[in-house]
Amino acid sequence: MQKVKVFAAFKEFFDEEFELPFPVKSINELKCALEKLNPGCTKLLLSARFAINHQFIHEDRLITNNEAIYIIPPSGGG
Repeated sequence: MQKVKVFAAFKEFFDEEFELPFPVKSINELKCALEKLNPGCTKLLLSARFAINHQFIHEDRLITNNEAIYIIPPSGGG
C-alpha cells in the first residue's frame, strides 16, 4: 500500500497520515484519487507540491507501491 502524509491545510480534508485504498502510478492519478476521496481539496491540489521519500519530485515521476508520498500545500511568507 502507498502511504500518504499531508501537512497544514490538507489536514482539513484528510488524516495526517493514511494509506490509499488503491495504488496510483503517477501524481495525476494521485490527484484524481484524492479528489474522489474528498472533492473539497481540489483547489488546494492545484498549487500543492509533492515529495517522495523526503525529496521533492516533478509531477511526471512515476510512483511505486512502497514509496511514502508527501503532499505540501503552498505557504505564504511575510
